[in-house]
Amino acid sequence: MEREVYPKHLYEQIRREIGVDYVRHELRKYLPSIKGEVWRRIDQDIEGWFDEAPFLYPVRDFWNGVHGIMMGFKLYSHLLNFITGENVRWTKEEIELELLNFGTVNSLVKEMVPEGNEVRLAMSGYLKNERLRKSHLEEMQKWYEITEERSTNPIIATQKSIEGKDKLVVYDGNGRTTLAVLKGRGKILAYVGRFVDERRQPENYWLPTSLLMEIVHFVKKAKEMGDDNLYDSYVRVLRDMLDRSDSGRYEMLNRVVSKGSKFYDEFMVDLDLSRKV
Repeated sequence: MEREVYPKHLYEQIRREIGVDYVRHELRKYLPSIKGEVWRRIDQDIEGWFDEAPFLYPVRDFWNGVHGIMMGFKLYSHLLNFITGENVRWTKEEIELELLNFGTVNSLVKEMVPEGNEVRLAMSGYLKNERLRKSHLEEMQKWYEITEERSTNPIIATQKSIEGKDKLVVYDGNGRTTLAVLKGRGKILAYVGRFVDERRQPENYWLPTSLLMEIVHFVKKAKEMGDDNLYDSYVRVLRDMLDRSDSGRYEMLNRVVSKGSKFYDEFMVDLDLSRKV
């Protein structure tokens, strides 16, 4: 792999593992006709996306690719911020289900728990209604039988401040969490992200290169139209975004805008990326 040009936390093994496992899980849903041994080879290829794939640029293409699947298929607009946030520490652990909160409550669970998203409420509710538990379990299992096995893949839970209280919320894997509840389990395998500071917002995360390129496209248009107010507004937005991401600043300087153009020179002066944040 080439020298490390991005913040060190973006190279951490646990973060890479989360990205790889997320992609593996999602592709099983999007390619349901593929079964059996072929997944072993696909999984192996995905694991190499970070720094071993011959047609991918190390690190950059990996995080951009993970974002592409997250945002393109599921509109997970902030999950990558948590996974790559410098102030979020990740662990892989068997966690008590009753400590979790659903991020999205399954329609089946709403039948049992009309209000509230605490997993413990669903657990206690199903304990009181065996008939409904069996019925819902049978219905849930049908969805997982469509694809290659994925029900045991780790879920992703993140610490969030909700109404002034810290809670662990299932960001990805609400279906697997529901299935575990229906099966009467007490724990579930999870990647758990907890903040190491009091800000309760991810900091210094990966800013997708494509997002920056899309915005710069409109910056160029504003410049070409001579709309200084619009141009200045875009520059202020980008400054704010790049103040939150060292990797984003690197991408802006080295990939987003082609060097050597008049626009590049003027735009970089206006962005003033050398200023102290």
